[in-house]
Amino acid sequence: FTSTRDSLVMQIFAEILPRLGCVNVAVLGGVGQDDKIKCDQKNIWVGEEVFSVPGLELATHSISGVTFSSEGVTFRLKLKQNDKMPTLIKPASFNYGGRMKFPPPEIVTDQTYSLTCQCGARFGSITPARVLPLPSGSWQADSLDWYCCVNKLNKPPVMKPRTSDLLFNSYSFVVDMTNITEDAVNISCESKEVNNESEETDVSEGGKATKVVTCKACEIELGSLVRDSLQIWCNSTLLRCGEICMRSNKEVQTSQDCFKVVINSYVIESISAMPKVMLKNRLGKSLVLWIIDKDLSVAKSGKQGVVKESVMKVLFKDGSDVPDNTMEIIELSNHVFDSGLQLLEKSTENFPESFKVANDFKVSYFPKC
Repeated sequence: FTSTRDSLVMQIFAEILPRLGCVNVAVLGGVGQDDKIKCDQKNIWVGEEVFSVPGLELATHSISGVTFSSEGVTFRLKLKQNDKMPTLIKPASFNYGGRMKFPPPEIVTDQTYSLTCQCGARFGSITPARVLPLPSGSWQADSLDWYCCVNKLNKPPVMKPRTSDLLFNSYSFVVDMTNITEDAVNISCESKEVNNESEETDVSEGGKATKVVTCKACEIELGSLVRDSLQIWCNSTLLRCGEICMRSNKEVQTSQDCFKVVINSYVIESISAMPKVMLKNRLGKSLVLWIIDKDLSVAKSGKQGVVKESVMKVLFKDGSDVPDNTMEIIELSNHVFDSGLQLLEKSTENFPESFKVANDFKVSYFPKC
């Protein structure tokens, strides 16, 4: 959408729903009850403000559901091709084992890297002989399925990386505990009952004790320990080698970046069209996320005018009253959890109620990576 004014007084946000043949619009700020709203095939008028809709052909005089509020006005427009709508949603192509694309760590094998907390405290070092993609979070528990004579085994064989291996995924990396200076960290034990099967979990065996590892200097969580493997959040730790300083994923610098990557990785790996997941932090707080649209086109006002982008439409709510055995669980550090909740809420912060709430869920337009 583009406005005829050089400086936007009104801000516009729209969900573009071609399969339903409509556009849901919210115009925020500077809207009065007396402002007339109309449209033709290419333009929308809200009072004296005119917005053009490039790339979309609207049905003339098709505005409906006009609702004024203290935040602005919301309404619905029909697309001109609406006479052929709604259409059946084509099933997504089956993509079992999908992985999020991200730049691999620029780590050179056989060179020593110090592991440094974001506060500057050094808590270990590693000289990686191999740098490998991290399997799914439950790969150790699922290793029983790797053997043809499974009926002869009572439990999964002990499978573990070498002490010099560095394994990585989109938001974390794993090293053996022998590379950690134990005097520089605090280790607290938490018993978790989980059954996760995706990359996102930081617990590699359902029902095993998860030990949370924090920096002794600043008490920030570094990661979680199962058996001898420490899975480290990449936003919490820098890898230093001489003048070189890096993170395992250079695109993840903050706890909010980490949250975005965790959720995007989960959605990409999920084979469900509308996956549900429960997020938990170390204090027992939980959130239920329901991704109802993995690829929603929206248009919204930005610094350089109105831009069009693809987002995920996510419904979320407190998960304290939801049984945690009904869906997959992702364990997060307190900082990542809190930053993610802020990100979810901020996307509809000043929106009218119809864009902020759906049934007993809150609505978020979540960024795709």
